[in-house]
Amino acid sequence: MENLSIEKFDPLNLNEILEIERNAFEKKETFPKEYLLEVFKKWPEGFLVAKINKEIVGYTIGEKNETSGLIISIAVKKEWRRKGIGRKLIEKLLENFKKEGIKMIFLHVREENKEAINFYQALGFKIIELVDNYYSNGENAYLMERALG
Repeated sequence: MENLSIEKFDPLNLNEILEIERNAFEKKETFPKEYLLEVFKKWPEGFLVAKINKEIVGYTIGEKNETSGLIISIAVKKEWRRKGIGRKLIEKLLENFKKEGIKMIFLHVREENKEAINFYQALGFKIIELVDNYYSNGENAYLMERALG
């Protein structure tokens, strides 16, 4: 996509990220500001934004430990969905995990979110288990994983 750039998050843009998150996850619990900033401080390369003509249109957040990575969240503005932006964000995040020597990536996705499940499966993730009551509202989640070659 023309004019698309994937960049490291700038904390000055936190409110834009929170707005995208609130719109993407309507009626769902969103992450507190403090948590997002803490994740960014631990591993800045894991917090990425997608920009088109300097407008932030999406983001993804990941964290890592010595052996594995976790995709915490991804969201793209509604009007920019289905244009490959989410895929580009995840591909760049996976590249950053790989540079750190991470071999296995995990994520959780709501059991009923078929669109997201299909998205992750198209990126090579596999469902490994159902986690009951994963979310604070009692919703279940699938734990998914992908090995990095």
